[in-house]
Amino acid sequence: MANMLDYIKENENTAFQEEKFNEIDNLIFSRLSYLPFEDIKIEEKDTFETIAQKLKDIDIKKFNMKKDKELINGKSYLELNI
Repeated sequence: MANMLDYIKENENTAFQEEKFNEIDNLIFSRLSYLPFEDIKIEEKDTFETIAQKLKDIDIKKFNMKKDKELINGKSYLELNI
């Protein structure tokens, strides 16, 4: 069964100009809004990878939603039994 991380990997090189913004994209952006971005310093040179690394270094207590820290570390929903 596919999950959000599978969808992201499968579509990582697809631009919104190529495929319309859909319900899954909306779900992913909604989930991202719960990550503790206020606890990291994002610089202009940062990429998604460097931001993810900064999030990995944050104390788990700062995460708002159950299992977000594990998702940042690349585990799927199936592995987490959510």
